[in-house]
Amino acid sequence: MAMKFKVADLNDAADGQLLVEMFIAYSGYASELHEKGGKPDYEKDLAKRLRDHDARVFLVIDEESGEGAGFVIGFLRLSSHTLLNCLNLHDVSVSEKYRGRGIATEMMRFVEEYAREAGIGVLSLEVRGSNEVAKRLYRGCGFEGPEEILPANTHGYMDKWLVDRG
Repeated sequence: MAMKFKVADLNDAADGQLLVEMFIAYSGYASELHEKGGKPDYEKDLAKRLRDHDARVFLVIDEESGEGAGFVIGFLRLSSHTLLNCLNLHDVSVSEKYRGRGIATEMMRFVEEYAREAGIGVLSLEVRGSNEVAKRLYRGCGFEGPEEILPANTHGYMDKWLVDRG
């Protein structure tokens, strides 16, 4: 199964629709909001809001079916501690149907390659303490953070430096 990795064009309707479909499937909490009448209008607002907040969106597309297999949403910021550009990876998701095939690892490599070419010095993220699969993925991709990330409903921060710290 061939996968296409790309940086999403948030002005492109097809990329925006694909992201909306994957994001709705990923964000289970949104269904609770929908039931309480707080339904966000993803189709209208997601791409615009991401553009407004200097997001970088990475898509993985199944080339045979054209369906979304995964995505990463990152936000560009400046680290006040290092004065380096930093890409904070906020959402990392592989659709359930595509899990267990190494797509997340390849997706993270694609994001890192983009970041290096864009002159970004640090990738950062936070991970839920109970998400052992994600912690293993991030450590395997070279992210560093506390060995013991806090209990289930707390988050720990992890970083991957793309520049020499010496």
